[in-house]
Amino acid sequence: MLKNYLRLAIRNMWKNKVVSTTNILGLTIGISCSLLLLLYVKYERSFDKSITDREKIYFQVFEQLGNNARVVGLSGEEDYQDLKNNYSGIADVVKIRNNSYSIMPQGNENRKVSVDSWFSSANFFEFFGFPLIEGDPTTVLNDPSAIVLTESTARKLFGNANAMGKTVTIRVASFDKELVVKGIAQDVENTHIPFEAIIPWEMTDSRGRSIPHMWYQASLYTYIKLADGYPIDLIRQSRNAKIAEEDPEHADMYRFDYVPLTDMYLGTSHVQFMAFESGNINIVNTLLFIAITVLLVACINHVNLQTAKGSKRALEVGVRKVMGAHRKQLIYQFLGESVVVTTMAAALAVLVIDIVLPSFNQLSGKSFTTGSLIEVGLFPLLIIITLLTAFFSGVYPALVLSSFQPSRVLKISANANLKGTKARKVLIFFQFAISLFLIAVTAIAYQQTRYINSKELGFNKDQVLTFSISTKNLSGKLRAFQAELESNPGVLSTSASTDILGLGYTNNSGEFYPKSNPEQSIRTTLFGVDHDFLDTYQIEVIEGRNFDRTLSSDSMALIVNETFVSQLGGTNPLNEKVALFNAQNEGLPIIGVVKDFHFQKLHQEISPVAFRIAPWNIWNLSVLVDKERIAETLSFLETKWNEFEPEEAFTYSFVDQKFERFYESEMRLLKAITVFSVISIALTALGLFGMVTFVIERKTKEIGIRKVLGASVLQINSIIFREFLLLLIIAAAVASPLIIWAGQDWLSQFAYRVDFGIAPIFLAVLLTLVIISLTVGLQSIKAAQQDPVKSLRNE
Repeated sequence: MLKNYLRLAIRNMWKNKVVSTTNILGLTIGISCSLLLLLYVKYERSFDKSITDREKIYFQVFEQLGNNARVVGLSGEEDYQDLKNNYSGIADVVKIRNNSYSIMPQGNENRKVSVDSWFSSANFFEFFGFPLIEGDPTTVLNDPSAIVLTESTARKLFGNANAMGKTVTIRVASFDKELVVKGIAQDVENTHIPFEAIIPWEMTDSRGRSIPHMWYQASLYTYIKLADGYPIDLIRQSRNAKIAEEDPEHADMYRFDYVPLTDMYLGTSHVQFMAFESGNINIVNTLLFIAITVLLVACINHVNLQTAKGSKRALEVGVRKVMGAHRKQLIYQFLGESVVVTTMAAALAVLVIDIVLPSFNQLSGKSFTTGSLIEVGLFPLLIIITLLTAFFSGVYPALVLSSFQPSRVLKISANANLKGTKARKVLIFFQFAISLFLIAVTAIAYQQTRYINSKELGFNKDQVLTFSISTKNLSGKLRAFQAELESNPGVLSTSASTDILGLGYTNNSGEFYPKSNPEQSIRTTLFGVDHDFLDTYQIEVIEGRNFDRTLSSDSMALIVNETFVSQLGGTNPLNEKVALFNAQNEGLPIIGVVKDFHFQKLHQEISPVAFRIAPWNIWNLSVLVDKERIAETLSFLETKWNEFEPEEAFTYSFVDQKFERFYESEMRLLKAITVFSVISIALTALGLFGMVTFVIERKTKEIGIRKVLGASVLQINSIIFREFLLLLIIAAAVASPLIIWAGQDWLSQFAYRVDFGIAPIFLAVLLTLVIISLTVGLQSIKAAQQDPVKSLRNE
């Protein structure tokens, strides 16, 4: 029986080559696209699955409420100690903080590599359960002079030699530190903590001082692991109750919260001052929606074409029923044909994926291989998709075709319209609605992206490059180095500072208190700069003056932005003094006001900013270069760098490149939506092509009669075209509210955004109309130009 069904399926496919090819091509595209997108979705959702007890682990964040509200990922040593010592419901606590250091085997500069290093309390490997190839997770970080390397990092440093017990030199700012390799960790992928080396929190400098304790006492990351069955709500309530008890006047301004570890990768994009790997849940959900949509469009094509050719197979059904075939047998036959078509399409889809995977990797920013389909468990999913696609795209045609009555179908023309017309129109309507939605959403995303790229940020980001000067040899020669650079005509200005633009944050921020109104506080981002910072970035001073190197008093003065002034109130800002971080501190005078500028993403509103001369921690140099001499100036900068700092490579980046990285996820989303929208539209056109072919076949006699009676090609074309045009109008009416809702919902994440109006909807309707016109018009014109005598003879 199965052999007979298979033979019939292949025979019918061969008999209807156009339909079969269209079906297989459409389903191949649909399945391959959906699998690629599901590969990305499953990869993004697989982060941190290797961490033990992940359901019990939470990350502490600090919510600052009121004006300029934000959520901060950093916590302090006091928080860590409190959580560690005072809550019975907490089984364990760990603190970590990251930095990138140059590490080399002792005495071997040639094998120096930059390593993503994390300081941690001694229980790091016990807490997270990251596997160690060598070393004891309970003691590996007990020695302050220890270091744990990942397997790949150890290989970079020591080749195939065993790294255990060997000494490495880590270059920390202006000094070197010798550490002994006490453990080798297995390389772990898909974790939000992308560590290459773990260093004990107790590591000391040459004076015996704990480096992490000095640098990160108020800016570390804290995780807690709950005891079995203990609810996180009790910890949250207890911590916030302590705030209310210790500082009742400001209890409504601050709040602790705890993010589940399972949400760390995809659920913390709103948290500031984070140094972890992170994804974008909006992109994941959008691509999941597109995966389902593309597959749905392909299935709709299959259903439409199968039911449309039903009248062609009506005689077959009638004869088989007369010969004793039961409806169940016919349903099995037609479902079997759908399974054959879908299985062939699935096999071809795997080949297509192998071919297009490099392009998809470039689009997604990942490094997938064909083996990734197995690693993330997509082959079982491929089987499920194949069977579900075969069932859902085959069950309706099977029910329709098997329901034909032999007494009726044996009496009428094979081209008669028997059943399924209304359902096919509904499915075509859905295809049009999906195409309109995807085209319009793509247009909205493009408008916002163009707005982001063209918006004036309030400073010069195109000609300023930055690089770190926190190195061993530059620390005592900075002024001489700057003087050398500024002697070149290609260097217009330099600025040595703690903070730079392009990172989206600074190293200091908090409450500022106007001395004229100590009860008021303004949450402010503080930039530690030098006297030339504003000139280098070409930030406009609109009131007062810039810092003056000849005035020693300017080292204790502030320059603020317009937003700070607006929140200050009606007082003249140049007559105001402001206390930093504590209302009882000495007030610093405001000497100037700069025009508002964007130092964060356009997702966030401009917040209050203050500039102060940095008394220490001068980590970065910004250089404004002449746009006409960029290449030669870069060569000059590298030469001077090598003179002053021969032990470190010269690495730099332009500020505009840093800002581009702010919107990498949006750019990738736009590209993905564009590519897969085009594919979905192509599938819709493919389905339309097949549908129009059958409509014309069914109307062959009518077209011939109309031509004999004098109808023109245009009139015949309009008869076929108006049916699809009506469906497009209905689809546009239904899709428009969804487009507006989706566009506004996506744009709501941006504080600064476009007003897209009706232009994207109009564009979507116009493009879909063009597609329909081309698809329907070419086929109907071809049919209308046929000899009516042949058409009527065929009937």
